[in-house]
Amino acid sequence: MNLKSFCIFFLLLTGSSCEVDYIPGDLQTNEPECIIVNGILNPEKPIEIQFHKLQITNNQYSYSGIEGVQVILKEGNEKLYDGICNDSTLILDCFPKVNTTYSIKASYNNLKTVKAVTEVPPAIKCKSFVRTCDCHVESYIVELNSFEIPQSEKIAMLVFDYEIVEKDEKKEEFMRGGLYTKNAFVDKPKSLMISYHQHEEVGSISYGDFLRVKNKNLPLLDNLIFSPTTYRWFYPESFYDLSGASGDDAYIIPEPIELQTTVKIKIITASLEYDQFCMSVNEQKSGTISGSDFASAFQPSRVYSNIENGLGIFAGMNETNMFIDFPGNEGSND
Repeated sequence: MNLKSFCIFFLLLTGSSCEVDYIPGDLQTNEPECIIVNGILNPEKPIEIQFHKLQITNNQYSYSGIEGVQVILKEGNEKLYDGICNDSTLILDCFPKVNTTYSIKASYNNLKTVKAVTEVPPAIKCKSFVRTCDCHVESYIVELNSFEIPQSEKIAMLVFDYEIVEKDEKKEEFMRGGLYTKNAFVDKPKSLMISYHQHEEVGSISYGDFLRVKNKNLPLLDNLIFSPTTYRWFYPESFYDLSGASGDDAYIIPEPIELQTTVKIKIITASLEYDQFCMSVNEQKSGTISGSDFASAFQPSRVYSNIENGLGIFAGMNETNMFIDFPGNEGSND
C-alpha cells in the first residue's frame, strides 16, 4: 500500500466518527480483506455498532460501510440481537449495563467471521474545583479530589478538559490540550512538552490531550491538580466581532464577544480494551513527523484492535461529566 493510499484511508476512518472509528496503524501490503467493527459501549448512550469492510482494489486499500452483516450480540449469556443488520450501523433501543460482559460475533459473505469481548466498567467519581491562576496563557487550575474508585484490576482513568462557549443561544464545546501537572501518579506519555514557565502547583511539563492514571496507581490517588493551556483565538469566526475589519486590521486577532464559558471535566473509566485503544491512538498522533527530512525515519505505531480476524474496536467505558462556572466566578461540582 503506497503512502497516498494509506493517508486517504487514514483520513476516511478518522473523519467519520472520532468517538468510535478504528484508526489504522502500520497496515501491511498483505493485510487481508476483512470486517471492521466499531462499537464503544457507554452506559450514557444507546448501543450503536458500525460495520465496514476493508477491501483491496488494484493493490490499494479502501473501506466502505456494509449492509447485511449477520450479527449475534450478547449481554452476558442473553442475546440482545441475533439476525441480519440491514444497515451499516446497528442501533438498539437499550443502554449498556455496568459490570456486564458483552460479546459480538459478525459474519459477512466470504470474509472471516469476527469476534470480540469487553466489559462495561463502573464510573469513577470525584469532586472538582476550578480557580484562576497565573500559570499559563489564559489558563486556570482544576483540582479533583475525594475520588470514589471502583475495585477493579481492569480499569484506568482518563481525564479530559473542555470549555463550553455560548453566544446568541449557540453553544460549542472545545477540548483543551496541553495539560500541565506535577502529579507523580499520572503516566508520562512518550512525547512531552516543557514550558519555560515553572508553576508551583502544576509545574512545567505538558502531558498532551488527556491525563491517564494506570490501574495500579488509582488506589494511591488522593487529588489531581492540573492546568490546561487555553488559546481563545481558536474559537470559530462566529464567536468574534469581525464587522468593520479591513486592511491590516483584518489580521489582528479580535476579542471574543458576549461569551459565557463553562469548564467541563470528563472523567473516563476505561476498560482494558478502551484504554489500550486510546493510548495507541495517542501514540500515533504524538509520533507523527512532518517534513521530508524526517519522513524516512517515521514508523507509525499500530493502533490497538481487539477484533479477532478483523479490525476495529469493541470496548466498554464509563464517564462522569462535571460542569463548572468558568473562573472569575469560582465554582465547584460534587
